[in-house]
Amino acid sequence: MRSSVIYRWLVVIAFATFGFKQSSQGVQANGGTFSIVPEQLDNQIGSAQGGWYLHVEPNQSYQLKFKVLNFTNKENIVTVTPTISKTTPNLQLAIDDPTAKVGPKSAFNLKKMVTKNEVAVPPKGSVEASVTLKIPNQQMIGVVMGGLLFRSKTDVQAQKAKIESQKHASSTTVSTAAIAYDLILRQDDAILLPKLKLGNPTLAANGQQVQIMTPLKNTASYPFLQGKLKVKLTKTNFSRAKTNFHLDNVNIASNSQTKFALPWKKSKLVAGTYQLTYTFYRHKQHYVFHRQLHVSKQQIQKLNRLLPKAQRNYRNMILIIMLLVIVLMGLITWLVYYFGINYSRRQK
Repeated sequence: MRSSVIYRWLVVIAFATFGFKQSSQGVQANGGTFSIVPEQLDNQIGSAQGGWYLHVEPNQSYQLKFKVLNFTNKENIVTVTPTISKTTPNLQLAIDDPTAKVGPKSAFNLKKMVTKNEVAVPPKGSVEASVTLKIPNQQMIGVVMGGLLFRSKTDVQAQKAKIESQKHASSTTVSTAAIAYDLILRQDDAILLPKLKLGNPTLAANGQQVQIMTPLKNTASYPFLQGKLKVKLTKTNFSRAKTNFHLDNVNIASNSQTKFALPWKKSKLVAGTYQLTYTFYRHKQHYVFHRQLHVSKQQIQKLNRLLPKAQRNYRNMILIIMLLVIVLMGLITWLVYYFGINYSRRQK
């Protein structure tokens, strides 16, 4: 019994370490005007270097403390916003999107559990600040994944003012450095299995690229981390027409949904039905899904314009040329030998 408990805590600590490594954005961006130093809590699991991975209790409040450093010569106002961990279209974790919504089966909303804050930091100075985490009076099964997003409000306002002053500016996008740290909560050390659900794939154009878009959900309060994905695509009635996709380091957040993209690298699409087999695997976990992709003639006419033209197969041409050269050399050798013998006979 004791060994089982030790094993579970080792798994928890490993998840904490890997989870921070995968989803944390806690590195000062190039040209950033500030930096954040998280403070360790008593209920912290592992190190607070990448954020807060906390063992929490129902109906309790916690102060998430941090230090804000200002690198500019002016006062810098830094905003603190709680975020939801989401799964990106390239099957990675992200906590830097303040618009990310709660997952389909989530019983907890970090945006409502954590307060926001604005921290005014003096020039070349630092300020210690915090936000409040309030745990509802209910049981937490699995983990709740999210983060804290830090952005310079002063920098955003300065960029907006610059854009407004340039009436004929080519770009109106506000881009500012941001730092995000993990906030992962759990009440016990139970290890759950992800519950993956896959929708029907469709073809779509993304810029000048054709992609296979597949809806994906994880309805469990536990993530799928450091896994792999294999996809086998076969054209119906054409067993030789196979295409394989392989993705390493696949990460799917708990209680999340997304549409992940697979680029179509073939030179030409053919109308008809394709069979797709998706295999998500990690250690002893295997999730296999069989889906169909229906491609119409209307889609073919539209999407084939975006695909690269078929490249010529120079390998066969080179082989034919080499064969002709060998035959020609053999013929020349035979002619030289034949006329050489005849010439020597005439001389005699």
